[in-house]
Amino acid sequence: MATGISVQHTYIEPADYVVVLQVTDNQGKSSESQQIVSVVTEEETTFLYEIGEIEIDHDWQYIAFTQTFLAPVVIAGPPAFAGE
Repeated sequence: MATGISVQHTYIEPADYVVVLQVTDNQGKSSESQQIVSVVTEEETTFLYEIGEIEIDHDWQYIAFTQTFLAPVVIAGPPAFAGE
């Protein structure tokens, strides 16, 4: 339990917790509200990537990935020209 104008609490274990806020005014009247807070574990993030080279000209080309990506980000380096 914590008291004061501003309080915080850290939940360590994943679970559903009932959080109760109770306020009391300067005349001694009080009210409370409660909310269920669900704490979950962080999922491990996996980064999928592919590296490759293509040669293109002024015509657009379709690039097929070997893996399935939900929202791929393509990073392209500066263009290199034949003979460089």
